[in-house]
Amino acid sequence: MADIKLLVHDKLQSDAELLAMLPDGKVYFGRSEDAGTYPVVVASEVDDVAVRHADDMELCRRLRYQLTILSDDGEVRGIEKRITEDMLELGFVRASSRDYMEDDHVYGRAMDFLIAATPDGFE
Repeated sequence: MADIKLLVHDKLQSDAELLAMLPDGKVYFGRSEDAGTYPVVVASEVDDVAVRHADDMELCRRLRYQLTILSDDGEVRGIEKRITEDMLELGFVRASSRDYMEDDHVYGRAMDFLIAATPDGFE
């Protein structure tokens, strides 16, 4: 089975249109090295949950990835559109999104995407 983290990383890092909207030209995984330059995109695996079992074997699991956009001006629509298109192309479904403020001057938009994985691949 393919490594979903690598697939997500490669897909986002190869999206020239997305990277052109980011001052440092890359998507961070886990945490950003320098959150002083905005906008920033951070990707992380939130959970990996077994959802189907039979005969003491895991048959299916659900993976949730969160893509967070941090912006100092609140303008995230173009970045959000590119991320959503990329994740849907990989087979994810968009589960939810939420807005928040961080440190009274940084706008955040967190988007969750789900995909099911079986021993044979991703659904």
